[in-house]
Formats: sequence, structure tokens, C-alpha cells
Amino acid sequence: PRPAAGSRPPRPSRQLRPRSQLPFPSEIPSAPPGAIPGAPPRTAKERVVQIEFEGQDATDAVRVAVDAFDGQEMEGNTLQVLRGPGSVPRSVLVKNFPDDVNVDDISEMFAGIGTVKSVTVK
Repeated sequence: PRPAAGSRPPRPSRQLRPRSQLPFPSEIPSAPPGAIPGAPPRTAKERVVQIEFEGQDATDAVRVAVDAFDGQEMEGNTLQVLRGPGSVPRSVLVKNFPDDVNVDDISEMFAGIGTVKSVTVK
């Protein structure tokens, strides 16, 4: 028999494990903050770097960083640069940095645009 118009088919039941079968926190492998325990390390395409600017020109630095670096090639990776959170962003989020680029390299790269307050790899 066909279901009536507008009705949904029944959902399959989910099999939940009893609490007694869940691992204790001490049994879960430790991982860096923000990482999923047991997951492989993030690749360049999965890494997100936040560059925060400071000073009166921070919002201008964000605009210039997006205009200057978004879509640029770096060691075979195409950088994706986005405005950071907030109505008046003071940071940019960058995806696709090559794996061998470190925090000092990133800070130096963006220092020509504005005063870099911090660089955080997420």
C-alpha cells in the first residue's frame, strides 16, 4: 500500500549503545585542542589560520589582506582568504596554506599589510 499524500515513510530505528559500553574519558586518546581524537592530522586544505590585526588600521588591513591574497597560488595551493567574524572584523581566516608554512612565515607575510597581533592555527 502507498502512503497517503504528504505522509512520510517510517524512520529506521537507531541502535544506541548502552552506557555501560561507552568508553570512559580515560580510554579516549588525547589529541591537540580542536582535533578529533584518533583522527589523522589536518592537511593544508583542512587547516584554518586566523590572522588578527591590531591598531587603528586593523579593518583596512583585513580588506587589503582579502584583496591581496585571496585566490593567490602558494606552492601549488590556492589560498582562500575570508573576513574574520564580527561586524567590524579585525582578523582574516586563511585556508590552504602549504603544510610547511609556519606561524612565523605567516606573520611575516601579513606584516606588510598591517600590525599582526596574533596568528592562530585551528
